[in-house]
Amino acid sequence: MTVRKYNIILLFIFLFALSLGINTSVTAEEVYRNNNTGYVVDINDKADLLTDSEEKSLLEIMTEITEYGHVCFLTEDNPSSYSATDIAKDYLDNNYFDESATVFLIDMYHREIIIDSTKTIGDRITPSYANTIADNVYKYAHEGDYYKTASEVFSSIGILMKGGKIAQPLKIISNVLLAIAIGFIVNFCIILSTYQIKPASFKEIINKTKKRIDITNFGVALINTKKTYSPQSSGSSSGGSRGGGGGGGHSSGGHSF
Repeated sequence: MTVRKYNIILLFIFLFALSLGINTSVTAEEVYRNNNTGYVVDINDKADLLTDSEEKSLLEIMTEITEYGHVCFLTEDNPSSYSATDIAKDYLDNNYFDESATVFLIDMYHREIIIDSTKTIGDRITPSYANTIADNVYKYAHEGDYYKTASEVFSSIGILMKGGKIAQPLKIISNVLLAIAIGFIVNFCIILSTYQIKPASFKEIINKTKKRIDITNFGVALINTKKTYSPQSSGSSSGGSRGGGGGGGHSSGGHSF
């Protein structure tokens, strides 16, 4: 056996041994693991939206969230019959089933951004907060600034997980409009109660009513009869239920761009 053939055989043996050692339970895109909590940062930029330097900067922001759970950044650009929300949920279930985790998805095919969270992070990042965060950043995705979009999302998640507050402009606007509407209703009720018209008495109503009744060719005819048998039921009930995805429940929100 020549030295060249021997080296080729050794190379194949090495590659085969390496393939056996791959841990399929952890995503291949893991870039950081918190040794204290065991939670990881997972950057899986399938659509190649970020540069290497942007991924490095984003990693620094995402690292803080590993105190509370796994934190993932996922991008997709392949056509899919699944919704963007389902893609995000499946990603967490397939990689971090029944663990505290959050994923921010930029779906270029559906043109949607989705935030999906489970367990500890999901308890804090409620659908309302997820929608608020998405509302605050979708304009950056629309403009093509995907790093700004992702960095703002993970910064907001980090603030909320630490007990802080984030800007909620749309909620403030809706509350202002609701307050204005309530104010109009209250003022209308006050004006209405102040200028009440005295109700007419029964005698006045009778006197003002025109009393005339004309009955022409009055008659009643039986056209048809029908019998229906209705046995007494011994008692039954029916109901429906709506199931959810695996992993202990999801908290999702998003926005199209």
